[in-house]
Amino acid sequence: ENLLQLQGPNSIFQVKNPSDYILIGTSTADRIELMTDDTPKMTILANGNVGIGTTNPADNMELQFSGTHRMRIVSTTDNLAGLTLYTNGSQRLTMDATSAGGSISTIGAIPLVLGTNSLTHVTILSGGGVGIGTADPGAYTLYVNGATYVNGSLTLGGGNLLFIRKTYIVVLDLDNY
Repeated sequence: ENLLQLQGPNSIFQVKNPSDYILIGTSTADRIELMTDDTPKMTILANGNVGIGTTNPADNMELQFSGTHRMRIVSTTDNLAGLTLYTNGSQRLTMDATSAGGSISTIGAIPLVLGTNSLTHVTILSGGGVGIGTADPGAYTLYVNGATYVNGSLTLGGGNLLFIRKTYIVVLDLDNY
């Protein structure tokens, strides 16, 4: 049973029995806009794209604002607030915050990559290997490709220290030094 129905030639607003649902829609490929102060604040296009702050969202969800804005995720009943990203139905990346700290992690045997300007700068493999300046640290726990500057002490605990040049290799056995 309809409690309220407003219908135009191409649009419909319908309130059904409260235990059912509210229907807002169009019978054509027109957009739906929610407005305040006579200004569109949220738009749903016929293709399903949703825009907040834009009337022409280019992606599934587009947030567009001028100035400094943040997206806020608040947990009021749990000690965890987070965001989980999926591809093809599988969980791939989580960003979590608790009162003890925060974390960013991948799910499964896929690397976590950090970069700027569309370039990869740091790669963390699922086994724990970290590459700086390389996407593949190989069997090393830390592989740095490029000049490295250490301001302070560098402590090496056991194992061998290798100096590799094009013409020679120097190996220092730190366990027997």
